Amino acid sequence: MQKTALPFHATAPSEWIQQLHKELQNQTDLLVFKDHIEGLEIDLTTAHQSVGIPPKNNTQWKQVFQLEIEDEVSANKILLAALMQGAAGLLLSSNKNNCDWTKVLDQIEVAYIDCWIILTDAAQLQQFDQANLASKKPAIEFLFNEGEQANYFSAFDFQQIGATISTQLSVLLLGIHRDLETNNIKTKYFFELGLGTQYFLELSKIRAFRHLLSRLEAIHDIQIQYELIAKTGCANKSLKDPYTNLLRQATEALSAVTGGCDALCIQAYDQLSTEGTDDFSRRMALNIGNLIQEEAQMKNTDDPLKNARIVEALTTAIVNQAWE
Repeated sequence: MQKTALPFHATAPSEWIQQLHKELQNQTDLLVFKDHIEGLEIDLTTAHQSVGIPPKNNTQWKQVFQLEIEDEVSANKILLAALMQGAAGLLLSSNKNNCDWTKVLDQIEVAYIDCWIILTDAAQLQQFDQANLASKKPAIEFLFNEGEQANYFSAFDFQQIGATISTQLSVLLLGIHRDLETNNIKTKYFFELGLGTQYFLELSKIRAFRHLLSRLEAIHDIQIQYELIAKTGCANKSLKDPYTNLLRQATEALSAVTGGCDALCIQAYDQLSTEGTDDFSRRMALNIGNLIQEEAQMKNTDDPLKNARIVEALTTAIVNQAWE
């Protein structure tokens, strides 16, 4: 792609504000962003200092496919299809006490992709001590969400039941802070945030989390290696309107990428339906990520909206609110 220099010239903030007043005429109240649910009120004509977002270790984000294992053989087929359709990583879990992971991971080369498996305790880890999994186990990253081994902290469920952004972030930060207080520091952490439909608020939420995590690092005098997973949910999806669902998934996904997630998980809109997902809905979810990466050229992102007035204002407000 040939780069073309565009004749854009910097505009003084005073000129920009004057033009806004002229165009809005008597509707200058629109220059104040208000969200009563989030408890935010921001004057967009006032300069807001950036809180500073730490740079990402890897600017390229990955598309992750999540699956709860019920039937091992059918799960294997679904996972192989997802990898062929654009997934670069797998996020797996199972409520079965005797899940046959040999069948689940058959023909899946975990040495060349990210394979994350969520476990509740060390006892489940013993399932991977089988001889036929010995070659795969070193390449798999195990995520524990309970106990001393906890390295996986999620605010996804809070977002899905309607928690405010400040609540989502503070719950997540509190869990991390308490874990760090034990001085049982993990080699790597995994953090998960759910995605809503308010584009600028959602991308600012992810930026705010990255800043707030840096504050925790300073308090505990450590540097945390982590993956930030952003995941779409089903609370705002309708089984009767798949095309609206796809649009919502697209804006949610784009806000996550623009905000600075490390991994993006776009769940099928019928994830929680009684009949379960089908090939089409899973494929469409993966296609959204493919389009953002390849067609929109958003494969590599590192705070692309830095210094944008509304984004910096929202990020600062969310940081202050969540930290308090």
